[in-house]
Order: sequence, then structure tokens, then C-alpha cells
Amino acid sequence: MSDRYLLSVFTIIVLLLTGCAPSATVSQRKCVPISEIYEKGTGIAVWDFAITRPTDDVDDVQMDRFLANRIRKSINKERHLNLIDRDRFNLLLQELNLGVLSDEKTRLRLGEITGAELMVFGDVCHIAGNSMLINLRLFEVETRVPLSSVKKYYNPAPTTMSELQKAVEEMTPDLFMICQ
Repeated sequence: MSDRYLLSVFTIIVLLLTGCAPSATVSQRKCVPISEIYEKGTGIAVWDFAITRPTDDVDDVQMDRFLANRIRKSINKERHLNLIDRDRFNLLLQELNLGVLSDEKTRLRLGEITGAELMVFGDVCHIAGNSMLINLRLFEVETRVPLSSVKKYYNPAPTTMSELQKAVEEMTPDLFMICQ
């Protein structure tokens, strides 16, 4: 058999296998609130946000902690999940001689130590010009599986802390909807 014939047969097989597989669309996915999956009192930790700017010459004025606190406040308001005190994480970071900027794998390990079953990470990326990307992620600590992720692109970017607060508060309910 010629190489061209084999390549054609292989291509057809691949197309049939991938083309016939059902694809999940957003409308087919079932989304449920986290309260329907996790028991009341499930431990959750929220890390301070990672803030990225194209240049380091702008002071973030504790924006990382401020935005994480907006999510913590939302969790406390719902009263379904048990918020793990961030001071426990700070103490562990000091005792284990780890930096605040530890990677997500290390943070998830710390979550296990403190009894967190769920963990929230957030990023704010200032993009050159007047744009911003906010990214929130919810992980299951034991399996290290991301349960949900919410991203929102802003152009123009929020310019005040109250606008940033509002943006994060609007995204938070979607973070706690688990789609399968």
C-alpha cells in the first residue's frame, strides 16, 4: 500500500472517531449550586489574589487581600461553607518557610493540612493599555481538580477599588455553580 493511501485511511478514521463523539455544549451541561454537592460546614480557604501588571511602578494598595476578602465576605454571608481562617495559612507559611507566592500545588497541600476541602484562587492581570482580566478558580483540595472557573475581561478596566469590588462580587456566584 502506498503512503498516501495509508495517510488517507488514517485521516478518515480519526475524523470519524472525533466527529462522531458527542460534544458537550454549554446548554447540555447541568449546573448546580455548591450547596447541593458539598455538605454544610465544608471547609473552604480563599487565597489572596495574585496581581500582575505590565510594569511594577504602580502600588496595588493591598488589592490582593482586599479582593480575596470580598469573596470571603460572600462565603460568610451564605453560611453554607466553613471559611478557614487565613491566619492559619500565614502561620503555616512561616513555619514551613514558604513564600506567599507559593504555587497552587503547594497551596493545595496546605489546604489539606488546615482541613480545607475547597480552595479559591484569584488573579487580576492588568493588560497594557486600559484592560484587565479577572480570573477566579475553585478547586477540590483532595483531588486537586478544578471545579469551576470564572473569567471576565474588562476594557476599560475598573479604575476604583469599589468598581473592582463590584466586579468580583458579580463573578462570585458563578464561581460557586458547579457545572457537569
